[in-house]
Amino acid sequence: MKIWHVCDTSGPDEVNGVSTTLWAIAPAQAALGHRVQIVSRDPLNAVGQAALEQAGLEHRFLPRKNLGWDTTTLAGLLDRFEPDVVHMHSIFIPQQYQLARMLRDRGIPFVTTPHGQLSAQSLRRGRFKKWPYTRFIEKPRFYMAAAITALTPGEAADIKAFVPGFKGTVQVIPNPAPPIKEVVWQGGESKTLVYLGRFDVMQKGIDYLIALANELPEYRVMLYGSEDPKTLRWLNRLKKTASTNVHFEAPVFGELKLEVLSQAQAYIQLSRWEGFGMSVLEAMSVGTPCLLNTGLQMTQTLQEAGLALPLSGNPAQMAQQVRNYLSDPAALARWSKRARDYCRTELSPVHIATQYIELYQRVVVR
Repeated sequence: MKIWHVCDTSGPDEVNGVSTTLWAIAPAQAALGHRVQIVSRDPLNAVGQAALEQAGLEHRFLPRKNLGWDTTTLAGLLDRFEPDVVHMHSIFIPQQYQLARMLRDRGIPFVTTPHGQLSAQSLRRGRFKKWPYTRFIEKPRFYMAAAITALTPGEAADIKAFVPGFKGTVQVIPNPAPPIKEVVWQGGESKTLVYLGRFDVMQKGIDYLIALANELPEYRVMLYGSEDPKTLRWLNRLKKTASTNVHFEAPVFGELKLEVLSQAQAYIQLSRWEGFGMSVLEAMSVGTPCLLNTGLQMTQTLQEAGLALPLSGNPAQMAQQVRNYLSDPAALARWSKRARDYCRTELSPVHIATQYIELYQRVVVR
C-alpha cells in the first residue's frame, strides 16, 4: 500500500506531540512493507533526514503559498506517488482543505486525525477567530474524510459532536508508545517530579503545576520544554511566583530524555485538555509512574487499565494525593512493570500501525 502522511514536521526532535506520533507510526508502517511518504510544510532538519533514511521513508517538502499550496505542484506530487490513501494530521491547516477537495475529485480516500484538538476547551480558545474557519473550511473537510480517528473514546464523542451525521468511520486508535528496551525506571526515592512539553500555560496547565509545586517543597519539580508565544507573558508572571523547587529547563531528546524520565520519582501532567500525550507514553515505556489530571480523557482511558495515578481537587489536596501515591514503593514497582508491559503489547508502534493499515484497507475498498 502507498501511504501519504500529511503533517507539519521537521523531525522527531520537536516539542510537538503530533510530530512525535508521526515518527512512531510511519516507520512502523514502512517496516510492515508499505511505501510511506511524509508531506510537510516544513523542510526536514538533520535529525529528521537521518530518521527518514534509517526507516526507509520518503519526504516531500511542500512550502506554503498564502493559505494554500501551489496547485500544479500538489497535483504533480499526487501524480508521481499515486497514494492509495492519505492520512492528514492535526486541524486548522488551510492547505489540508485544498488537498481534501483535490483528493475527492480524484477518488482518493483520506483519513484525518485531530489529535485531541476538538475538545470543548480547545475549540473555545480563540473561538471568535476559529468560528468562520470552522464552519466554512474545517467542518467541510471533515465531512469529506473517509474516516476520522480518535485517540480515546472521549475524543470520539467530541468528533461526533463536531460533525453530526458524519457518514464515514469514526475509530479509536491510541497513540503508540516508543519502543524502549534498555532504560528502566530507577527514581523510586529521588523526590523529583518531571514534566516534558511545551510551556503553553493554558493548555498544559503550567499554572496548576506551579501551584502544586508550591505545596510540595520537599520535591524538585523539573519542567523541560519550550516557551509558547501565546502565553509567554503569563508564563513569565508565573515564574516570579514559583517556589525555589521549580526549575524550567530546555527540552531534552533521545538518551538524555530517557535518563531524565528514568531518574524521576514520577512524571506529572496537569493539562486542561490533551490528546494522548506522547510524553506520558514515553514515561510509561520507561516505567515511570504518571501523575495525571483526572479530567483528561487520556487519564480516564489509562485509569481503566490501572495505568494512571489521577490527581484532582485544589493544590493542597493534590499535594497530599502525590505524597500518598509516592509513599508506597511496592505499589509503584507493580505500576511500573504493568505500564512497561502494556506499552510493549497494546501500544507498540507495530500494533498501532497495523490498526491504521487495517483502517486504510477498509476505506480503500469501499
